[in-house]
Amino acid sequence: MEMTPEQVMKICKGDEEIAVFFHALLANITTLEKRIQELERRLGQNSSNSNKPPSSALAEHERASG
Repeated sequence: MEMTPEQVMKICKGDEEIAVFFHALLANITTLEKRIQELERRLGQNSSNSNKPPSSALAEHERASG
């Protein structure tokens, strides 16, 4: 989420301390969004569309099921 410094200051009603905190939150959101995208990309992979051999997919399934 991109916001200009002016937009942030408007939201924070001119409070510089809140604006700094707000910028930190935006940075965290951006980091988490990137991580979610990467995890979703990995979740969609299997042995037919990744570089893992088919036997590793079976081993992971067996570990997960107990």
